[in-house]
Amino acid sequence: MRQLENERDIIELVLEDEWMMKVLHAAGALNLPDWWVCAGFVRSKVWDCLHGYTERFVLPDVDLIYYDPSQTDEAAEKVLEQKLKDLMPDVPWSVKNEARMHLVNDIEPYASAVDAMSKFPETVTALGLSLDEQNGVVLSAPHGIRDLLDLVVRPTPHFKQSPTLMPIYEKRLLQKNWKSRWNQVEAATTHIYMVRHAHSVYKADDELYRPLSPDGEEAARKVADLLADVPISAIISSPYKRALQTVEPLAARKGLAIQAEEDFRERLLADRPQDEFDYAIRKVWEEEDFSWPGGESNLVAQHRGVQALQGVLRRYQGETIAIGTHGNLMALTMKAFNPEYGFAFWQQLSMPDIYKLSFTGLALTHVERIWDIS
Repeated sequence: MRQLENERDIIELVLEDEWMMKVLHAAGALNLPDWWVCAGFVRSKVWDCLHGYTERFVLPDVDLIYYDPSQTDEAAEKVLEQKLKDLMPDVPWSVKNEARMHLVNDIEPYASAVDAMSKFPETVTALGLSLDEQNGVVLSAPHGIRDLLDLVVRPTPHFKQSPTLMPIYEKRLLQKNWKSRWNQVEAATTHIYMVRHAHSVYKADDELYRPLSPDGEEAARKVADLLADVPISAIISSPYKRALQTVEPLAARKGLAIQAEEDFRERLLADRPQDEFDYAIRKVWEEEDFSWPGGESNLVAQHRGVQALQGVLRRYQGETIAIGTHGNLMALTMKAFNPEYGFAFWQQLSMPDIYKLSFTGLALTHVERIWDIS
């Protein structure tokens, strides 16, 4: 099986492909400014090669983009498509002038075709081929080629930073179903380290500000030691002091600011301390839609935790994140993805405790306990 290691290898692969070169020369014959044949045209060829396939993947379309602010009439694109069909009638051409696409998508104008390409949904789609003045093949990869060669699908920063665009990315993953053709392709895995707070000084009427105990402070330092070599890119925490203090040594070790997230706070059992806590907590776990006066039911608290976690998964897709939180909310959130994490699971959690949750998209794929209480 042929190995591809760099951009030169990809260009050599294209140069050897007679059909791809015909496509590029047909596109070049239009003399368009800042033009690129992009997306699946490049990605599919590379993935076919990396899988050892000799039969070409049949593309649903061949995307030609260009950038011409002087002519933003859609009709001009249709004329260009027809010219290309006259040259290569069997190719499913799709032509777009990226200088007008901001009008279609109601976004800020792109600065160039490559700028538009950089804002495609996936890094492995943000790829384009063109010809220089000497008809040499040029590859544009705004986000590099590492994901392409590693067969990893992840969103571009433009999509990852947008709560409205990430659902589009997730839908594309399902619709494209690339793994059915290229079985080595994997969506980027997001790792979440759920950190239950360490032991705290109990104050029944001070949920927000009660601090860690001396033992809890020592345990928080052990949390930092345990996760010292983990490539954590962000630390998020419940705003409650005991949760914040548990991840503070880790944040200091990593040089990261802690992002407080209200929805990772502990579930509210009731509006006042319960004299029979064991009965009160068991009751809400046994009847998931039941709530004590002023408190949250399991369903309400779980929904809050899941929404907060999914927000993190969308913002940090493919990264490793630590979340400081609380036992009940942690168990309820995990239970939404796997029912085995129920009341008994919550009962056996230690203070602190750490579970590593691995996600592909929004799907939980693996759980591993990290905290060692020995």
